[in-house]
Amino acid sequence: MDLQVRSIPHGSWIAVETESVSCTYNLEGFSPMATVVQVLGFDRSRLTSDYQLKKSHDENFIVHAHLNSSPVLLTTSKTRSWDDATAATTEITKVADREGCRSLCMTHFMFIPGKFPGEDFYYCLEMASISSYRERLRKVIVDVDDRHFEAANKLLGKVRSHQDYAKRFDLSLSE
Repeated sequence: MDLQVRSIPHGSWIAVETESVSCTYNLEGFSPMATVVQVLGFDRSRLTSDYQLKKSHDENFIVHAHLNSSPVLLTTSKTRSWDDATAATTEITKVADREGCRSLCMTHFMFIPGKFPGEDFYYCLEMASISSYRERLRKVIVDVDDRHFEAANKLLGKVRSHQDYAKRFDLSLSE
């Protein structure tokens, strides 16, 4: 698995060549999703109607694939807290894989108000690196607020060390 952390300047987003992009659904005011939608030139009204239709059927955490976009846009409901990010990461990567995407850019950490959620970010990276349940997804880029890039990059190093350890002992945790 090619796992990367990408620094995003506060208040902006730069498109990256991936087959899918995930973001928490929020088109109100300045939000990561609003920025992503603007940069990619997606139709906001179409995204709103697609999401409301899905949300009315499921009040739990959801990942909705907007297949009429390129890259495929994966919108998610909000998690209750940062520590729900581990399960959310698993669901997001499963949906990207199910839709045939080989690469994914996750924008959920591109704006972090307050303290960096280090432990939760680590588990997000760890879950993104596990590929035993995926057939197609081979590359995940996690966008992170540039104010926290150094800490995020250190955590990426720890995840990679864990992967190397697992490979040495054939623990089959990741590719």
